[in-house]
Amino acid sequence: MKTLLMPMIGVAILACCSTISPGALATTESDKIIQTYDANGDGRLDAGELARYLAKKTFQQFDTNNDKIISADEVNADANKRAGKITEDYPNGELDSKGVAYSLGLMEKTTSDPLGVIGQFLQLQNSYMTKSDKATDPAKLAWTLSKGKSTYNFDGALSYAGNGMLVAHWGSLNESISDIFWSPTVEAHVSSDTNANIDSVSFGIPVEYIRVRTAARTFITAHDISLTPYFETDSGFGAKTFNIRPMYSPTIPALAMGVGMGTNIGTVDVSFNWRPNIGFEVGRVLDDDNKPALVGKNTYTRFVLDVQAQIDISGRFVLNGKLAYRRFLDGDDHDYVYGEISPVFFLDQRQHFSLGVTLKSGKTTPTFKNVESVNLWVGLKF
Repeated sequence: MKTLLMPMIGVAILACCSTISPGALATTESDKIIQTYDANGDGRLDAGELARYLAKKTFQQFDTNNDKIISADEVNADANKRAGKITEDYPNGELDSKGVAYSLGLMEKTTSDPLGVIGQFLQLQNSYMTKSDKATDPAKLAWTLSKGKSTYNFDGALSYAGNGMLVAHWGSLNESISDIFWSPTVEAHVSSDTNANIDSVSFGIPVEYIRVRTAARTFITAHDISLTPYFETDSGFGAKTFNIRPMYSPTIPALAMGVGMGTNIGTVDVSFNWRPNIGFEVGRVLDDDNKPALVGKNTYTRFVLDVQAQIDISGRFVLNGKLAYRRFLDGDDHDYVYGEISPVFFLDQRQHFSLGVTLKSGKTTPTFKNVESVNLWVGLKF
């Protein structure tokens, strides 16, 4: 009887409200929900934010003993209809918040996506050392034209993304949420012609602290601080350096800075997102391999500004841009600038496979040789 009465009561309430102020109640309630669960402060809920709201709502409705676990006995008939294969997916009869979201169709399962399953433990993308919200730049196997020569390049980073990635979590949705992550990573940008292209192999453990303000709207809605110790060399294991890289990156929705879903440009099908990373690289030269930028340097400190930007069109075409500025602060005051721009076309909706072109120009680590190239590539990301 209760199941039948609830829809009728809901219709009656909406009918009464419509005679007073059409949509006013719904608008007020939705604004309250968005303000509470809009973690990145962009004024709307993305899939993850919506899932957190709906999962919490589901818990409050069905977790009658407040033990933070929903058993099969606590799920009523209406939830069981929507859950479908709840017994098959969760044979122990217990669901955590993510399990509830999956069962109610609020979050997509990845079992039908083999690369998505792998992505729960390993992540493959173009780079991990610089934070990027959308991570739309894939690992690339490229044919390259540089200084009149044809070569083959690989650019990619493989990092651990399993359960151990989250080190600590605290806070509440009523004030702020803080997380600490770590992720062992190997990153390579190598070529069959090391004289004309980037030649870098690094091994690092990025540790990232993220604090998101959820209680009230502020100009800066999130703070991202990372500390990355890493060893960097070239493919011939010649020049070797050890670095510690402290970086800071804010999220400012009013400037479209760090907004994960992007800020719409004229239409919902086109969005823009950018993020600056500012900090330092403090390092020691283990072997200069007679590279001019490293000769005579025992230790060094560099100021670093990394900027990444993306324009996303319908989720299938993305224009990625990168710019890195470094300045040595150990007396010689040398400046180095490196940039990339990449039109990317994704062949599938999950953005695993792609084709694209990358234009590279400038000088970058570890040896700061000049790079001028055009790359045609196939990409893979998970």
